[in-house]
Amino acid sequence: MKKTIQYEFDQGTVLSLRSIAGRTLRVVSGQVWLTESAQRTDIVIERGGFYQPVSNRLVVLEALRDARIELDLPSPSRSLHFLTSLAQRISGESKRFALSGSQRLKKIRAAPSLG
Repeated sequence: MKKTIQYEFDQGTVLSLRSIAGRTLRVVSGQVWLTESAQRTDIVIERGGFYQPVSNRLVVLEALRDARIELDLPSPSRSLHFLTSLAQRISGESKRFALSGSQRLKKIRAAPSLG
């Protein structure tokens, strides 16, 4: 069974990710705006939609409405490293954007894939 990580974030919250090429990012609820470095267009993904980044460059998501997304985790041998670096990035993003009140990342949890 493929493992995933889920994020819930309020409208206006920004999340930046790197090194996720080839993994599937699904919008479970809400609506997100997504831009990937070196890509010509940005996209808006609604509930049920998905995206697979083509590079390991920066991917930025913004919740246009309260949203929950799901991201495939890497293979078990790389999962611990991925989760550790992700936690460090989220911590840094929280400080960088000084998110508070309704603009904060609510939950991070590993979960079985819905798909």
